[in-house]
Amino acid sequence: MIKLRDLLPEAVAHETTTLLQVWQGRIPIYPALMKKVIGDIPIESFHITDWYRAKGLGNLIGKKKSLSTFTALKRNSMQTTGGGIQTNGGIVFHLEGKLLAAGLSDIGSVPDMSGRRWFHPETLGEIVGWKFGQNDVHDFVAKNKKWDALRIKYIENYKDPSDKNPPLTNKEKQQYIKGWIDGCEKFLLKHKNIIKKKFIEATTGRVPAKSIYGWNELVIYDIEAKGALIVLDGLAAPGEFEELDKNLKHTEKIVKKYTKNIQRGFMSDDVVRKYILKHGGKIGSLDPKQIKIRIS
Repeated sequence: MIKLRDLLPEAVAHETTTLLQVWQGRIPIYPALMKKVIGDIPIESFHITDWYRAKGLGNLIGKKKSLSTFTALKRNSMQTTGGGIQTNGGIVFHLEGKLLAAGLSDIGSVPDMSGRRWFHPETLGEIVGWKFGQNDVHDFVAKNKKWDALRIKYIENYKDPSDKNPPLTNKEKQQYIKGWIDGCEKFLLKHKNIIKKKFIEATTGRVPAKSIYGWNELVIYDIEAKGALIVLDGLAAPGEFEELDKNLKHTEKIVKKYTKNIQRGFMSDDVVRKYILKHGGKIGSLDPKQIKIRIS
C-alpha cells in the first residue's frame, strides 16, 4: 500500500494533476505496484525522439521513472520513417528495461508530475478482454465507504462550491488520493494472472489491422540504451553537406551520453525499418528473415 506521507508534498505541489487522474478514475501504474502484479519482466523495445528531447533521456536512464516505447508498428506507420509520436523524431533508441504495462495498441498512459503513470480502466478492459462494465474498478474501490464519502464531498463541492459544500481539506485530498491508489492496487492484484498474461502477449504480438494507431505501447522503467539510429535526412536539406556534418556531430554528442553504439543512415535505404527488424521489432507482417538487413 502507498503510505500517506508519500503524498504529503504531492498533494500541494501536484494536486491538480493527481486529483484529476483520480477524478477521471484512471488506474495508477508504478514500479513498486506493478512488480507485485507482474513481477520483473525484462524487455527490449524502441523509442523515437528528436535531438532536443533526447537531452532529457538522462532523467530516465537507470531510474524508476517510466517511458512509453514500442516493439511493433503497422507497415505504413509514420515511425517506420523515423517520425516521433509526440516529437519531430529522427533518433531511434533501442532500449532495455523492465515492463510496467503493455497493449497491442496505444494505451494512452499519462504521467503525472511525481512520475507515476495512469491509464483508463476501459483500456485495461480492452487489453485483458473484459466486456464493458465487467470488473469495474470504481465499483470495487467504492466499497470503501470512507473513501466514497470523500469522493461525494469532492463532487458536491465541484458542482456547487459554497459553505454548504466545502472543499476537501489538504488531509482529505491526501486520503482521497491514497484510498483510490490502495483500492486500485487491490483490484490489480485480484486480477494479476490475466493482466500479466495479456501484458506479455502484447509485447510479442503485432499491431491489429483495425487499430487506429500505428504502434503498440510498452511502458518501461530501469531503462538502459543498447544502441541508437540517427536518421540523417532530418539533419539538413539535400546537398547541404556542411550543415549535415555540423548537425550530425551535435546530435552524436548528445546520443553518446547514453550509448556508444550508434548507427546512421538515409531513408532512401529504408534504415528505420531495417534497424527495428534487426533488433527484434515487428513491422506489419514483415519477416526479418526475408529482408536483407545492412546498416552502416
